[in-house]
Amino acid sequence: MAARTVEELTEFFIFEIERGIEGTDIKPGVIKVATDHEGVTPFLEKALRAAARASKATDVPVTTHTYAADRIGEKQAHIFEDEGLNSAMVCLGHCDDTDDMNYLTGLLKRGYTIGMDHMPWGIEAPEGEEPKALTWQQRAKCLKKLIDAGFCSRIFLSNDWYFGISMAPAGFMEAKEKANPDGILFNNRKTIPYLKTLGVTDQEIRMITVENPRRFFGGL
Repeated sequence: MAARTVEELTEFFIFEIERGIEGTDIKPGVIKVATDHEGVTPFLEKALRAAARASKATDVPVTTHTYAADRIGEKQAHIFEDEGLNSAMVCLGHCDDTDDMNYLTGLLKRGYTIGMDHMPWGIEAPEGEEPKALTWQQRAKCLKKLIDAGFCSRIFLSNDWYFGISMAPAGFMEAKEKANPDGILFNNRKTIPYLKTLGVTDQEIRMITVENPRRFFGGL
């Protein structure tokens, strides 16, 4: 893939969206692209531009992996805007890895949806250890601030977690399941009840878990 041009990558995306993935009749409902701590490398810039062009051609939305600690979502947004992609077609993921309200509200004001989907990654560190990330409660409080600021219609509360993984060391899943026995139900059992104690209404919870995704995947 790294040897392909933006045009070739765009054609590849469009072909699978319109004809099916790898010879099957399974057609994707979303385009996924990712940039992490390394930022936007030359190849990843091509991938982002191709995703934007494919989205414009097919009306299939884009979701991304971002590294919020370094405000990488802003770099993705710059490329999408340079390609003329409607920001309403994009969800920038893993945004709850930061509580930088200037960063988060800046993306929301530009029309992007943000994925608050790393709540389980904020499980408290074992006693005696320094926390390596925001706690899930801190993430929930940040989400509440964004709702109070009027951005409820541009937030997804989701759950980026494992069902299984084949490229991790032996024992990886066992350790993760011990840390988070709720697994994919973490938000249902922990985050949503906590949000209610903070004053988030049932209607707002339904919006960030049901209505916003329905609009996003259903053609805005």
